[in-house]
Amino acid sequence: MRSLLVFLATFTVFLSKTLSINVQGPCRDLPVENQFNITQYMGTWYEIKRYENEFQPNGDCVTAQYTLNTTNMEVTVENTMKKLPDQKPSVARGRAVLANPTSAEAKLLVRFESTPETVPSSIYWVLKTDYQKYAVVWSCHAAGENSTESAWILSRSPVMEQASELVVENLIKQHLKPESFRNTKQGDEFCSGATAAKISSVLLFLFVLLICKKY
Repeated sequence: MRSLLVFLATFTVFLSKTLSINVQGPCRDLPVENQFNITQYMGTWYEIKRYENEFQPNGDCVTAQYTLNTTNMEVTVENTMKKLPDQKPSVARGRAVLANPTSAEAKLLVRFESTPETVPSSIYWVLKTDYQKYAVVWSCHAAGENSTESAWILSRSPVMEQASELVVENLIKQHLKPESFRNTKQGDEFCSGATAAKISSVLLFLFVLLICKKY
């Protein structure tokens, strides 16, 4: 029991230190897609990995669904994730708009329904995408004289193709922190209800086995 408590305490400290990335100085002006086609960017994206952040602690099976209203060019955002082995999804809904409608740069502003009115919209910059296979997304907000960064690697499928991985990893090495990414579990192995039931059964068996050994 003592070992377990030590582990949990250590893990909690570790997690608290990996919620987004603290950066000295103001938000950086990173290069983004400069001929962004917002229509092609719409649809479903699967999160492959991310900087852990306070809004997604221990979240897996993460997807983002973007739908464009062509009348006002506003994007409806619906993010879904699960905390395994629980298969009940949690959903965050919001809206996104181009930061500058007259610019072709992939710089958007996102605001979720749960965001207090006093809190400004979050920036959502697409550093690179081919629209069909991958996207590298970055965000930053000021924290006094310094800033806090977040990043996400997205794919059109639960598993990213190797060719896309090479492109993405090269960009990460240029502008982001490879060691700060946390892989996101995806696919039927983790995200289907049947798998969750199987995992729960295994955990129950191990728990019973532990109790039997104790007595």
